[in-house]
Amino acid sequence: MAPGCFDTAKGDGLAMMQRKNPLPPGRYWQDIFEDQWSAFDAWLTQNADKVHVEENETHIPEGDEKGGNITGIAAGAKARHFYIFTVLSPVMWDQKHWGFPTVAGPAVKSSEDTVQRPELPRDLTDQLPSARDIAKDVTHAIITVAVVAAAAALLMSLMKHKT
Repeated sequence: MAPGCFDTAKGDGLAMMQRKNPLPPGRYWQDIFEDQWSAFDAWLTQNADKVHVEENETHIPEGDEKGGNITGIAAGAKARHFYIFTVLSPVMWDQKHWGFPTVAGPAVKSSEDTVQRPELPRDLTDQLPSARDIAKDVTHAIITVAVVAAAAALLMSLMKHKT
């Protein structure tokens, strides 16, 4: 693990957060919440020669009548920008307001690549055996019973002839 980083194991993945300040050269991702957009934009402008933004997504929670939202984020969630950026040379980072950036591997292309979701349960119809599977199982059962019955009949016939 890189010095100054700590890892947060999530399932089968590994996310390394960079705690060094100044932030060393590397590729990172970070969520910046609405109340920090101006400050972060100013930081990007001030450090345009040291920081290259690769990706910027805006996520605005959509409210519903119950105070939550239809995007599955808890009520009261803040809008956020998701950034993937490359630090070209060491740069000061505002850990107090922005937290620690996460080291972004080459597979990270969007915010979708940074979240883990449980596998969705299968549809009930997917969990039921198909008619073909049932027919196959019944056929195997009938053949098994027929073979056992034939073997029993043969055994009884042999025993009858022996006596």
